[in-house]
Amino acid sequence: MSETKSVSLNRPAAITTQKETGESDGLYLPYNYVAQMVIDGKPLYATASARAKMAFPVGPGKNVLNLGGEWNYQKNLGEGPVFDRTRPISESFSTRPRRFKDIPGLQPLALYAEDVLSLPLKKHRLILTAGVRLQSLLGLNPQYKMRGKVYADPRLDLQWKLPTAKGWNVSFSGGWGQISRMPTTAQLFPDFMYVDLIQLNYYHANPDYRRINMMTYKWDNTNYGLEPARNMKWEVRADVSYKNNRLSVTYFRERMDNAFDALTYYRSLLYKLYDPASVDAATLTAPPDLSAMTYADAYNLSVYTSFGNGLRVKKEGVEFQFASKRIEAIKTRITVNGAWIKTIYSANQPKYKASSILLNNKQLSYVGLYEDENGTESQAFNTNFVFDTYLQRLGLTFSTSLQCTWFTSRRNLWTSGIPVLYVDQSGEAHPFREEDKTDVQLQHLVETYSPLYLERTTIPFYMDVNLKATKRIGKYLNLAFYVNRLLGIYPNYIQRGVLQRRATPSPYFGMELKLIF
Repeated sequence: MSETKSVSLNRPAAITTQKETGESDGLYLPYNYVAQMVIDGKPLYATASARAKMAFPVGPGKNVLNLGGEWNYQKNLGEGPVFDRTRPISESFSTRPRRFKDIPGLQPLALYAEDVLSLPLKKHRLILTAGVRLQSLLGLNPQYKMRGKVYADPRLDLQWKLPTAKGWNVSFSGGWGQISRMPTTAQLFPDFMYVDLIQLNYYHANPDYRRINMMTYKWDNTNYGLEPARNMKWEVRADVSYKNNRLSVTYFRERMDNAFDALTYYRSLLYKLYDPASVDAATLTAPPDLSAMTYADAYNLSVYTSFGNGLRVKKEGVEFQFASKRIEAIKTRITVNGAWIKTIYSANQPKYKASSILLNNKQLSYVGLYEDENGTESQAFNTNFVFDTYLQRLGLTFSTSLQCTWFTSRRNLWTSGIPVLYVDQSGEAHPFREEDKTDVQLQHLVETYSPLYLERTTIPFYMDVNLKATKRIGKYLNLAFYVNRLLGIYPNYIQRGVLQRRATPSPYFGMELKLIF
């Protein structure tokens, strides 16, 4: 991918090409220039897998054992973003070039075993499925907590099939299991963190006398304690069918206590703040000499983020599906499926936050630590109605779907907004006391919320209508034409006493050609 961009600045801006921690002079950017950037990627994927299946009788029942393993290798051999550091795409672009080939490859390894036992009990049948999946990431640096660890994901499912009676088939089942979601390459191997602090910005009318000096900090932003996010789920299901009409309903719950999130931390960075008044502009014959200037030590206190296991996710819901037999009079089968889902996201790690308040045109020089389990709760209920009409003599299939969203809602979880401690510019932490709520500066660390912050926001019903027609041509060719959002129903609604007008999305269409050998 390549990008060429014309950049126009409305104020003086400067960058530095410094790649390591230390002081250096920066470069003033021209007010108008053309920036170019190429992102060179050469992804490489390799996979090796093996599977085995064995079946053998167990008394009157049957036992099936599935075994297998898979290894993957994912690596990018490209040069990554290639650009002229002195002509960045944006004046705020602080990233240094990093080659993709320098990022280690990812090597997930998985082994699994699953046993399916089917036992007849008179006219009933029990089917027990038990399995385990073992996962590990190979080739990690010894600093990583995950190195050499094997994560086991067990699962268990029990199904009870009742006797068939007069065309009725009924079964009940329940299951429990865990799954480990491995971190991505970007989460495991993030780029270095760069912070450029301006120590002197002497902008003279004569370009030969200008000088900008910066202090650059660089550090490893990798969280070596990162681990897989482990999700636990259980569900119960009912499945009923009668003369090719089938209905299934599932209730489930999920919980993940260590989902991936951006963890916060702070750093107090020391730099020099040179006094431009100590320069005698009348005697300048070159850029000012730093050794002849006075300065004061200053601190930059900022909050940064790194990938970590800092999010708690709770989910529950009901999923359902009904499929009718084909109605011969109209050659149509009706399918209805949908779900109600509620999801709660909340932080399970304290968060550092910097205030955006300016006092006397200066950034508030404190950072607060907040332990509240702040987060959000969202709900949604949707149903899809699908009508499939098959005209065998014409080789035509018509499909009409009505995608209905009955409502979506969202609300913020309660939070006090009061920090448990604060950090000063030197990096020292102090407990946040009751009297600090009235301090001239510290009071701004207390976050306040409007009464509407905790109110639930609900978006009512809307619907899209989609059409698709498929024609079979001969034995090997299918030609389909589809129109999505042919009709949209997005009624206006009242929210907090205000009329909300919704625009209907535009339809789009296309064709598909499928060749079958």
